[in-house]
Amino acid sequence: MVFIVPVLLNLTQLASGVLTFEGTLPATELDWGGPDDLVAVGGPLFYHFTVRKQGFALLLQGTLAVELDCCCARCLKFFRQRLELSPWSAELALTGEDALPVIGEVVDLTPRLREDTVLALPHHPLCEPECGGLPSPPQSGGGQSGVKPAEGESAWSALDQLKF
Repeated sequence: MVFIVPVLLNLTQLASGVLTFEGTLPATELDWGGPDDLVAVGGPLFYHFTVRKQGFALLLQGTLAVELDCCCARCLKFFRQRLELSPWSAELALTGEDALPVIGEVVDLTPRLREDTVLALPHHPLCEPECGGLPSPPQSGGGQSGVKPAEGESAWSALDQLKF
């Protein structure tokens, strides 16, 4: 059985100043909300950041990194990519509409780490910036391949002449 430990902050410990957090979150804890054909978690989320109280908010600063298993959006080749958010920062409200849920004196920072990582995921991952995509299929010897249609002629012209 695997126990997942969220990133918890006891607010009373912030009275002494800055706290440092360093560790990993398992891929299962990231829960991106469903399968994605192009991007999948390839390992745990590594985090290293400091937390300080700034008025009625928490200021987090540091680095987040995760390995991704990607499929190129152009050529469909599988590759591994490292997503690193460095420098990374977040401001989390302790009061108001957007306030973090505080249970006792403890705040769970895990949802913010997950959210910022998900927002940074590549939408169309490419194996290389110059990826040309899938190779063109070989042309068969029959048909009119390589011949341009006459001016005004289109693939729909034969269909337009049909009478029903």
